[in-house]
Amino acid sequence: MTRKVRQLFKRLVGKIPVYNGLALYKQDLFCSTWHDLKELVLLSR
Repeated sequence: MTRKVRQLFKRLVGKIPVYNGLALYKQDLFCSTWHDLKELVLLSR
């Protein structure tokens, strides 16, 4: 696992509980989580 992927995992571990606690309409606006997930997928190719 590369250092960049490991950093993304650490960042997401902190953001996912916050994201899950938001109301549905606020989850759509919490785009930083989606950005990190997209970056993680692109790096794992």
